[in-house]
Amino acid sequence: MMDRFVEFYHLNAFVAQGQGGNPAGVVRHADVLDDAQMQAIATDFGYPETAFICHSEHADVRLRFFTPTHEVAFCGHATVATFSALWQLGALEAGDYTQETGAGVLRVSILDSGKVNFETAIPVISDGPNEKVIADAFHIDSKDILSTGLPVKVVSAGGPSIILPLASLDALARMSQDREAVIALTEAYDCVGVHAFALSPHESDITACCRNFAPLVGVDEEAATGSAAAALAAYLTEYQGTHNRFVFEQGEHIGARSLLSAVVKVDAQGHQRAWVGGDANTVIRRDTARLSVRCD
Repeated sequence: MMDRFVEFYHLNAFVAQGQGGNPAGVVRHADVLDDAQMQAIATDFGYPETAFICHSEHADVRLRFFTPTHEVAFCGHATVATFSALWQLGALEAGDYTQETGAGVLRVSILDSGKVNFETAIPVISDGPNEKVIADAFHIDSKDILSTGLPVKVVSAGGPSIILPLASLDALARMSQDREAVIALTEAYDCVGVHAFALSPHESDITACCRNFAPLVGVDEEAATGSAAAALAAYLTEYQGTHNRFVFEQGEHIGARSLLSAVVKVDAQGHQRAWVGGDANTVIRRDTARLSVRCD
């Protein structure tokens, strides 16, 4: 065993005019950490996700993402936080990069303004739960879902989500989760969480207002969910198809308003992929810790 220093940072990602956003931890030089140490750090931080930056043989960086209780294949807001932190710290310039994740090697772009756009996995859409079952889990009426004319689906663009359409912003505000029922639903459909949305009025610049619930992985409600925004963009492209550029608002109901932009593009192989983008606030150094690590 030997002691090594590991750098810890904190940012909020998908901020709206510099406010709100979703907190993420960012840990540099994480190759010296084992799985248990990464999980312990993420649990101690308590952020919805913490990203650990590791060396990659296949991309510019390898990122591992941990919630307070689980490792997940991909996290959008922690991707924004990581690349924004590296840009702010001078480790990366504006430009195009790749990241190796549990969802594959994906492209990332840092604009001159510092905004981060990231590619997500090819979306996969499958059947979701019965409307009454999921309505009961959130203490709403199944009519709030059925009257949209849109289906409840499971969509994966790196992290599977149950996409739940609601007829009005009022229904979205009235949602109150039965935590155990939501955990059972997400387990049954092998999903990270439930992403509920209500379309905004046509005159609004916001495409939809959203709420995301992921108690299965220790996140009761999240202020901004990049992978779910990608899933929702793919869903709306599939079931509405009128446009492929979106702006989603999330976090309003927990006092952390966030904005996520999304666009659905066709890649070189002819597959539709969503790109999601957002801004982060100023990086804050949490600590530089001395940890005892294995030295092979």
